[in-house]
Amino acid sequence: MESCIFCKIGKDEAKSWKVCEDEYAYAFLDINPVSEYHTLIIPKKHYENIFDYRKKNY
Repeated sequence: MESCIFCKIGKDEAKSWKVCEDEYAYAFLDINPVSEYHTLIIPKKHYENIFDYRKKNY
């Protein structure tokens, strides 16, 4: 999706502090952390919500 910031981060089109990456997911530090080292993990493929991911991958 063109306007999704998470898609841009996963494709390295937007800046982020990468923690880990593989062919399916990308982990990076949150820009507004709740606690120290607050990390977000996102799938590299766009999904509207977590339930769509679950339906297509299980």
